[in-house]
Amino acid sequence: MELDIITIGITAFNEGKYLQLAWNSVVSQNDNRWEVIMVLDGGANEETKQVFDNISHPSLTKIRLDTNKGPYFARSKAIENANTPWYCQLDGDDLLPENFTNLIINTINDNPDADIIYG
Repeated sequence: MELDIITIGITAFNEGKYLQLAWNSVVSQNDNRWEVIMVLDGGANEETKQVFDNISHPSLTKIRLDTNKGPYFARSKAIENANTPWYCQLDGDDLLPENFTNLIINTINDNPDADIIYG
């Protein structure tokens, strides 16, 4: 069994249907050595809450904040709960390219001393 390499933190507030699209871009990856920490900031609109509630996956941890703490707190909460050597931030209205995890894992393998990867 291969271990997860990347934690993808998804933070959400008022993204609605875009949150579902962001999630779909994660589960459609061609390399599934990832885990996801999804953080719903307090005060999110009803559509976003509904999408958040309906998403489930064995590699997904969901955190619902009671009050609006802002994007930096939500991102920090995702990072605090990550269990992998690498972390990637995805806002709830962003998408990952199909081969994102494969590209990142190849870059990690080709650059074992790297601390940061960006693109």
